[in-house]
Amino acid sequence: MRYENIHKHTKYSNIFTPDCIISPEDVAKRAVELGHKTISTVEHGYAGNVFEYYDVAQKYGLKMIFGVEFYYVKDRFKKDGTNAHLLILAKNNYGKKQLTKLISEANRTGYYKKPRIDESLLFSLNPEDVVVTSTCIMSPYNLYQDESFITNCYDYFKENFYLEIQCHTHIKQVEYNQRLLELHKKYNIPFIFATDTHYIYEEDAKYRDLFLKGKKIFYPEEEGFVMDYPDPEKIFQRFEQQGVFTREQIESALQNTWIVDDFEEIKMNKEIKMPSIYPNCTHEQKIEKLKSI
Repeated sequence: MRYENIHKHTKYSNIFTPDCIISPEDVAKRAVELGHKTISTVEHGYAGNVFEYYDVAQKYGLKMIFGVEFYYVKDRFKKDGTNAHLLILAKNNYGKKQLTKLISEANRTGYYKKPRIDESLLFSLNPEDVVVTSTCIMSPYNLYQDESFITNCYDYFKENFYLEIQCHTHIKQVEYNQRLLELHKKYNIPFIFATDTHYIYEEDAKYRDLFLKGKKIFYPEEEGFVMDYPDPEKIFQRFEQQGVFTREQIESALQNTWIVDDFEEIKMNKEIKMPSIYPNCTHEQKIEKLKSI
């Protein structure tokens, strides 16, 4: 059963503490292998090397989905190092511009150890232009134990908000999925599936572990998680091992990733764009100013 990988990371993810060793092309090759139609730019804190993603998407006949896994805090003007994770995808070019603005604001006004957004920036987005998910176990809902975060997002983004379920068999993920299931029953918020890919095949985990060890990096919240790019059979096996969701709920979550099929194609070009401090001057007037300088 086809799904689309909306939540993945590469060597461009988390430029503050390197997170992965795979490239966008590695992800694209696996997407083609599994019959997927898209590749997302999602990285930690920003959208990665967007032009490389665009080239890779063109090369492999995939549609580029512009998205970011933002670092999120309640108030970006406070020294808050909790840095929850929040996945946001642009449905169209308007959404891409809005997410680009959030990346800028996260660095300009929200930087504390990492670039962070908060609820004022989150709810400044046009709910028609983006899709937001509850994200991984590092979500604001899980870190802050705040159910109102989920209800506020659902009230604002409506059908463009999803509860993100992942198939890791670690007990932390199982417990988190059980809480998401209760929210689903309580508010009827739909599920969406995500892999949180950090490498392609399960056996590749050791290479990432060696890389992180060499950088003296350890993520205790990820210990025991398998963050590969699995085929559907493996996904269903892992969910069955979790024992949380019904087959119907899992299938629905995978089918909901198909929303990206209807996302607008992101248009980009590589023309050099020169900003001007004299936007109201003619070209000739600009030349004269340059000569006088």
